[in-house]
Amino acid sequence: MSPIQIPVALVVSGLLAVASLSLAADRGESTPRGDRDAATEPEPETVRRCKTAIFGDLIPGWRKRAVVAGPVALVPGERNFGPPGLFGPDAVIKVLAVVDARARVTLAVPEAERQRLSLLYDFGPGPSRDIRFSDGTSSVRFRACSRSGAEYPGPGGYPGRETQFNGLFFVRGAHCAAIEVWTEGRTNPRRRWLPFGVSERRCPPRRA
Repeated sequence: MSPIQIPVALVVSGLLAVASLSLAADRGESTPRGDRDAATEPEPETVRRCKTAIFGDLIPGWRKRAVVAGPVALVPGERNFGPPGLFGPDAVIKVLAVVDARARVTLAVPEAERQRLSLLYDFGPGPSRDIRFSDGTSSVRFRACSRSGAEYPGPGGYPGRETQFNGLFFVRGAHCAAIEVWTEGRTNPRRRWLPFGVSERRCPPRRA
């Protein structure tokens, strides 16, 4: 699969569209108890390190509008998570991953969700054709920069507290999509549900 580069300006400008989105931050466990004993962290198909991070100004209150799971916040871009009725059969949605300094986080699409959801967080020139669902992967690992940002090769302005990684979610059909978030130091994932083109009320409870 050819890597994809998403312009920084495109992701940053897309954050303006999250003003109407309000999802709760992480509070407690959200992986059903029956799934925990058998949980195994997947090997990531894509790895994003500090040197591939991007940085831009986030709108005030962005964290309250994001989907948060431990040290990572998923911030939707230009085509956010709705509204219902305006969602095509194959949607491409920019989602910025904002990861706490020094954190190691893996996003994974559950097996039952892989026909409807894939992730594209590769960093590179990309193919000459239009990107499509099959270009995505089922897992990506983020390795955030340290607070000093000494390992970040880019220009000045490194914020220190969080590292930003740009990418895409491919979504087939409006639905409440599940995503697993694995964090270094934890033996089980957190599970979150993202309302793509449907009302948030159709998703499982935030603590389910």
